[in-house]
Amino acid sequence: MKYSLLKEKALVLIPRICFAFFISMMFNACILDSNGSENDDQFRTTKVFSIDSLTVLANTNRTVSLRSHSTVPTPCYSFSHVDIDRENRDIYINIFARARKETVCIQILGQLESETEIQVDDPGSYNFHFLGEHSNLDTTIVVN
Repeated sequence: MKYSLLKEKALVLIPRICFAFFISMMFNACILDSNGSENDDQFRTTKVFSIDSLTVLANTNRTVSLRSHSTVPTPCYSFSHVDIDRENRDIYINIFARARKETVCIQILGQLESETEIQVDDPGSYNFHFLGEHSNLDTTIVVN
């Protein structure tokens, strides 16, 4: 009697344990080393899909610190770098994300948080254009 009860419990628990192990392995595969020491040939780099929100963290001494939340192709992408182009009082910002080429990742959109510090020559009103692959975010900030 005890053996059959134990066998029934094992038949219920083993699939659950296997499923939990599989899910944990999928999420662990997305963890990237963000110290930049790896060879860039190991990574796939792309511009973020969209800039979803923007927060001004600091605005002093002609320097603006910004935090952005962006959409990336999968949760396995992490911050790569920012390209900034200036044209008078218009500042164009491209945020890039990267993922390991060999990583197998769940195919859903991911979110990326990044912080950028931008210095300007003179105080005043500046137009910031965050350029995403599919949509942009434009805002005007008065820089102190």
